[in-house]
Amino acid sequence: LLGALTPSRPSGVFRTSWSANEQILQMEQQQPTSLQVVLGVSMEPLDQVRNLSVDRWGVENRLFVAQKIATDLFRYMQSFDSGTSGSGILTVPTNVFDRWIARFEARFRSDPNFFMKSED
Repeated sequence: LLGALTPSRPSGVFRTSWSANEQILQMEQQQPTSLQVVLGVSMEPLDQVRNLSVDRWGVENRLFVAQKIATDLFRYMQSFDSGTSGSGILTVPTNVFDRWIARFEARFRSDPNFFMKSED
């Protein structure tokens, strides 16, 4: 999902990051004239689009996406807190980042927008 067009946002620029994708760059170098790109367009209920927060922002707002990912990491780290320290210090296992990235990648494979969804 690159973004959304809605009545309140009738146009937009959606960045694909293809210019930084190694597989696409390799294909382009191997077959510069035969590279074909297929784009899909989907009509979705406005409530679903709003839940992904792309109706206002799109994904061109990289700071917003980074904040959502950082929030996911922070909440994951909080799940290890026993609450006994009381000093505002969070104690986590030494492999917390490895465990988080494995979890993040698995969730991303099943739903690439999971971290963008509103928390109800």
